[in-house]
Amino acid sequence: MPARSAKVISSATQLWSNGDNFDGYMLVGIVVPSGKPRCEIGLYSGTVDVPVFTLIPITNGVFDQSTGLIYTSDLTPPGAQYVAWLCDKTLQQIGAMATAFTVTSSPWTPPSITATVPSAGSNPTPNFNT
Repeated sequence: MPARSAKVISSATQLWSNGDNFDGYMLVGIVVPSGKPRCEIGLYSGTVDVPVFTLIPITNGVFDQSTGLIYTSDLTPPGAQYVAWLCDKTLQQIGAMATAFTVTSSPWTPPSITATVPSAGSNPTPNFNT
């Protein structure tokens, strides 16, 4: 039996803290139980390593519907979980979730992460001597 892949629920949206639609990515990583070197798809005989990170595109506030995560119950060793970060289009971290989560059904609801709008930097200093 192949491993089950769960898609993000289609009604899920990601907004900036000011209410604007977010463009960027949710980076999802696997937390492997302590003392284990990697995570595998548990329903296969042999070794099929699962990528440590999955990048889920978010466009105009909407999560990509073609990217999936493996059900955590289909991962070996048991006890693996996911964590997530929000990144802008340049892959700079914007926010992170505080606790790990599991994926037990499809579609799944992504964790709520605050995407705080960056504040403006300092004013540029003109150099009229160059």
